[in-house]
Amino acid sequence: MNNSQDFIVKSLLSTPISEIAGIGPKRATLYKKLGVACARDLLMLMPNRIIKRKINPRIHDIAPGDSICKLVKIISFDLAPSAKSSRPSKIICDADGESVELLYFHTPSKLITSRYPLGQELMVSGEGSVSYGTLTIIHPDNVVPANESYKIPEFEPVYPATKGLNSKFIALTIKNILRKLPEIKEWLPQDLIASKQWPSIRNAFEIIHNPKNMNDVHAAKSARDRLAFDEILAHQLKLKKLKEKAKSFIRQPLDFSGGLKNKMLAQLPFQLTSSQINTISEIEEDLKSENRVTRLIQGDVGSGKTLVALSLLLNYVEAGAQGVLMVPTEILALQHTKTISNLVEPLGIECRILLGTMKAAEKREATQAIESGKAQIIIGTHALFQEQVTYHNLRMVIIDEQHRFGVEQRRQLVTKGDKVDFIMMSATPIPRTLELTNYGDMDISIIREKPANRLEIVTSIISHSKIDDIENSLASRIEKGEKVYWVCPLIEATEKLDLAHCETRFESLQEKFPGKVGLIHGRIKQEDREIVMQKFINGEYKIIVATTVIEVGVDVKDATIMIIENAERFGLSQLHQLRGRVGRGDKQSYCILIYGKNYGKTSQQRLNVMKSSSDGFFIAEEDLKLRGPGDIVGKKQSGLPDFKIFDYETDRELLEIAFHTANHKA
Repeated sequence: MNNSQDFIVKSLLSTPISEIAGIGPKRATLYKKLGVACARDLLMLMPNRIIKRKINPRIHDIAPGDSICKLVKIISFDLAPSAKSSRPSKIICDADGESVELLYFHTPSKLITSRYPLGQELMVSGEGSVSYGTLTIIHPDNVVPANESYKIPEFEPVYPATKGLNSKFIALTIKNILRKLPEIKEWLPQDLIASKQWPSIRNAFEIIHNPKNMNDVHAAKSARDRLAFDEILAHQLKLKKLKEKAKSFIRQPLDFSGGLKNKMLAQLPFQLTSSQINTISEIEEDLKSENRVTRLIQGDVGSGKTLVALSLLLNYVEAGAQGVLMVPTEILALQHTKTISNLVEPLGIECRILLGTMKAAEKREATQAIESGKAQIIIGTHALFQEQVTYHNLRMVIIDEQHRFGVEQRRQLVTKGDKVDFIMMSATPIPRTLELTNYGDMDISIIREKPANRLEIVTSIISHSKIDDIENSLASRIEKGEKVYWVCPLIEATEKLDLAHCETRFESLQEKFPGKVGLIHGRIKQEDREIVMQKFINGEYKIIVATTVIEVGVDVKDATIMIIENAERFGLSQLHQLRGRVGRGDKQSYCILIYGKNYGKTSQQRLNVMKSSSDGFFIAEEDLKLRGPGDIVGKKQSGLPDFKIFDYETDRELLEIAFHTANHKA
């Protein structure tokens, strides 16, 4: 392809949709509802289906649901008395001796008689049905004079439409673009194209948008895969460039021996798992280089990510720098601060917490300690990246449960220092498809093992009709010193949703166990929630009724029972997180999934996965199949790529090939 042709292609594909002939500003607004902003987007708009019309079939060859194209002669009319009538208007036709009726509902008579002049031969198309030897077509989709039958295509793509923008107009616009589009320069490896038997980009667009015969229809899957691969490969190359850019930031290698970390680990009454040790070691190698660290640490529930984070933070403290651990909830921040302070204070290290709900004097004291460098490890929520917070020498940011924070929030915290190293942690294992599309610009570490001697949590699925039995069975468990979480999807009753809610369940349990039940949900003040959790930890409360506010990170070792009402309303990864709040001690733990009225096939599949597996990585893959990517990571929060053709579930093989192609492409 010569330079001028290359310029034509780029110019045409980047043409704003409003500047394409026949569209204009009003229609451009409608196109944008379909995600179409330019000519390239329009070519990437895949049809929902292809209509294949039978051309002039005999009536006995027409099957129910067939799309047919029939040459007819208008014989007579049987018109409805008015357009408001429930009776249809009939146009009686002859088709080479066969009887054909065209039916219109709620259509003015004048419109019908003007469109179908008596005695005229017309080519009509639509979905046909045959009854007692007569072919009926309701509201034909095409009507043209017999000598213009070429205007009705045998194969017609049907596109997703929106009010004011129908499929035919979309198809016509696409064909006009294709007429002007020259061959596009090939950019894929020839051996890959040959092995997959893929068409060129230009031919792929033609096959999909302008099929001429059955060969094109059969080739549509291959053409679509070709375009999906182009899309995901372009994304992988973009991620590769971002990764290289991040690595190109030259920073001072971290000067540490690991002494502080080793002193902290020596205090522990247990050994780290090999996964924890390997993750710390591979990141420490990065710390000693001149390249900025950008890494995602994935670990299943209870795999010990917090100790990994602390080990890394201590290396920064040893080097005279500050490190931050940002978490999504204040309960989790308080828990981490208590755990980490107990481990680092004997080493002479100051750990500080910063929360948005702190009193002014407390907040001022904390921010002064952070600015002076007195605070070496800082733990908190969104308060950590507020404008008034200044750091003395911030070198490392670790974000726990990263999917709870938006891209901009992460950026604001990282820019609080100079060339800050950045680690994201996820206790919700990420399916490989999302890992490669959303985090492909980062190095990735995986902690698969759980601490030794952890007992498997026994999971059962029980109908809501047995709920009284479940409540009554808790007495014997509580007498043995065990504690219970009871999770409901709602805070209070609502007329629209027939679901369990915290307040009613709290009242019910409080009657059976007076003074032993606590309540936690998002409308309760933070300080009151902390009091309730503390009473649960010290044993005053034996049962906590809550919403998913207790989903992440809360660690109460003698909590052995997790009960989830209306479990069918939760995603798999969320159920796995909730289940992970128990089973943290040496006692056998249980998870009871209570299903309600709306227990359909998908809900059954989801809960059966929970019952049969405790592997968070397997559960995450199943969650992706059942719910889709946006529900798992939260599209708005994560910046999940919005692909036009590539599909997260069906195109996994294409993603793997694109990943390897991008990382070996010169």
